[in-house]
Amino acid sequence: MNGSFSGRQGEVYTITIISNIRNFWNPFATRGKRKKGKSKWTMIGPGLIVAANGVGAGDLVAALVAGTNYGLVFMWAIIVGALFKFVLNEGVGRWHLLSGKTIFEGWQSMGKWASIYFGVYAIIWGFVYGAAGTSSCALAMSAMIPSIPLWAWAVIHGVAGFAITWSGRFQLFERVMNVLVWPAYSLTADLPVVLCR
Repeated sequence: MNGSFSGRQGEVYTITIISNIRNFWNPFATRGKRKKGKSKWTMIGPGLIVAANGVGAGDLVAALVAGTNYGLVFMWAIIVGALFKFVLNEGVGRWHLLSGKTIFEGWQSMGKWASIYFGVYAIIWGFVYGAAGTSSCALAMSAMIPSIPLWAWAVIHGVAGFAITWSGRFQLFERVMNVLVWPAYSLTADLPVVLCR
């Protein structure tokens, strides 16, 4: 076949691609109705966790310090960073909707070099992100309970994160995060008002 489709298989493949392109702007058009008993929270929950994890207290503090020290000099960096993030996430999302494959399957289709390159990158970034995450959690806990050293809090959070990931049971964690996101957002948004009074 050499990559070409003939006969019935080619027609089905072409129809699938056309229907995917047609439904591109409405990705839920091809899916069935939501199962009874499932709430909207089952769809929103993972997004809340990503949002809570993606923009944390460290981002807010870093933005405040940079704004205080440098004013609007680095505003361009925020805009460029947001544009890069948007373009990359939008591209990956569109590719997944059209192809039905994950980004990892896409890397594998590029050849072994891509899998090795992105694998090494993911491992290095995982260590950096893991160290930053456990350190930031340790700083917060050390400020609340200073009797336990900073390194111990980092180890505790690292082991807890590993245990949750290894067990594969995210439902309880997801529910707790869904509950905690709203007070965290409310307190963060209202904190300047409370402090100014």
